[in-house]
Parts: sequence; C-alpha cells; structure tokens
Amino acid sequence: MAQTRKHLFRHCSRWRDQQQALWKGVREAKGWKVGRCRHVHISEVFAMQECDQAVMHFPPASGVGKFPPR
Repeated sequence: MAQTRKHLFRHCSRWRDQQQALWKGVREAKGWKVGRCRHVHISEVFAMQECDQAVMHFPPASGVGKFPPR
C-alpha cells in the first residue's frame, strides 16, 4: 500500500499503537466520543489547532520517515 496520510494515520498495522494514541489525543482535544474520529478526514484533523499536539506527536513516536524503519 502507498504511504499516504490515510494509510499511515488509519490503516498501517505497523503503527497501530501510535494511531490509537493519535486518535485518543484528537478525541480528547475535541471532546468527541469514541466513534466520531472515524468520520473525519485526516486533512481536517491537520487543520484543527486543538489537535496540534496529537498530530505532531505521531511522527516521532512512530518513526515514520526514517529509513530503514525500526
């Protein structure tokens, strides 16, 4: 699968723990219930200032962009 934002932030099994932490942070920042995040586009999350901390924590926690991956 291509390394798209959607793949990395939602579907890639390699980053499952980091994805869960990301979406938990988004839910907490927005005050959303658990199922709400499934209906939000990644680009929308990037544009929400309240979600900055959750989004910016994902790359270092996951190692995305490093070669070779750990």
